[in-house]
Amino acid sequence: MSKEEKYDATIFDKLIGKRCIVRDNMAGVFFGILLEVRASGVILGGRPRQIHYWDRGGSVAQIANAGIGGKDSRVTAPAEEGTGYAFQAANIVQILPMSDIAWERCSEFPAWTGGQ
Repeated sequence: MSKEEKYDATIFDKLIGKRCIVRDNMAGVFFGILLEVRASGVILGGRPRQIHYWDRGGSVAQIANAGIGGKDSRVTAPAEEGTGYAFQAANIVQILPMSDIAWERCSEFPAWTGGQ
């Protein structure tokens, strides 16, 4: 079994199809439905969004449990239906399942458009 095959078929299998938050060391924090995990990257579906900044929520693990709040938090608009986000796995440092309340709070957060 190659290293990539072993990586693909282990700890992340139980998260496929689940609502997850992904922290990429360079690209930031995103949430959506985890569609695929490979040694070469991950794909999020379900109209994923980026959490650009949060002022209430603490760590990414806390956001996965309780979501975000605060008037100064910034969450991008959802990706268009049928599109997803892909990341290079070399920079991913966390993939965590999201609780129902975290998903609701993050998904319903007003879209930040960067001042546009």
